[in-house]
Amino acid sequence: MVETFQELKNTEKLAEKELTPYPKFEVDFIRIYELYIDKQRYDRYLDIPLSN
Repeated sequence: MVETFQELKNTEKLAEKELTPYPKFEVDFIRIYELYIDKQRYDRYLDIPLSN
């Protein structure tokens, strides 16, 4: 657990160092899933296309 503001800033700097450069990728749609608790799984519900 982060206890001080300085520890939070240190965590932020470390995350930027470790996680950058962020990979670039193209997104054509957003996929939404529906949770079926009885089946204990997610099924595809809807694809929302993205257009320019």
